[in-house]
Amino acid sequence: MGLEAWPHNAAHWHVILNHLPMVGFFFAFLVLVLSELSSCTAWRKVGWFLIIVSAAFLYPVHETGENAHEMVSKLENVTETQIDRHEEKAELATWAASIAGVLALFAFLAEAIKKICLIRPFRLIILLSLFTSLVFFYFTAYEGGLIRHPEFMELLAPPK
Repeated sequence: MGLEAWPHNAAHWHVILNHLPMVGFFFAFLVLVLSELSSCTAWRKVGWFLIIVSAAFLYPVHETGENAHEMVSKLENVTETQIDRHEEKAELATWAASIAGVLALFAFLAEAIKKICLIRPFRLIILLSLFTSLVFFYFTAYEGGLIRHPEFMELLAPPK
């Protein structure tokens, strides 16, 4: 496979990059739940690091999404309403994930640099913000999928 298969435009890059925060947050959630069940600070640091790295991809995902909007809006059978619904969900997901990223960065630095063991309620707030981000990611991905996968619409149709 040569270079001709590589991504050539913002829409392609957006589809590639948008999975990174979602998958990263999912694995971070699993790792942090494991760390809470096992009281293992090493797992906790790994989970927070996964959140921080995954959150770093939010900006490129957003930027490629903005550029993809221009391209996709010109395609046949794509409505501005579909794109707007996806963008609205993406904005909520980005805010939620950014908050989770900032909280994780604070927690990571507090434990790594200052050797402070964060109290359990703060750790649970991070877990809750992470779970909230995952819910918003799900709805964002669903709305994004509807733009180019009309077969998803069958899921919304009333039963026959």
